[in-house]
Amino acid sequence: LTIVLPTTRKSSRHPTSDMSAAAAGEGDVGGGMPELRYFDCPGKGQAIRLACKLGGVSIRDVRLSRPDFEALRADGALPFGQLPVFDLPGDGGERLAQAGAILRRPLPRR
Repeated sequence: LTIVLPTTRKSSRHPTSDMSAAAAGEGDVGGGMPELRYFDCPGKGQAIRLACKLGGVSIRDVRLSRPDFEALRADGALPFGQLPVFDLPGDGGERLAQAGAILRRPLPRR
């Protein structure tokens, strides 16, 4: 079962966070490049990073600190309130959540 959620974008940054606009989910998703958001550690995100590398898929790797994660979760910007999150570019950009679902989703090579 793959869960695909529509991408929602916030128009302003969280007032108590110093995270970048990309981490907050603002603007274009990496200039047409898929974007992975996860903590700055291997964990569940590492399998996704390695699968993309081995599959020849270029991604934008956004690494979040704990305060950035808490701010995104408080804003409701994370599906299920958890990481990893994988945003696909395009008009109907998809937001994938949970490592298993992300790893099962076929991606175009670049």
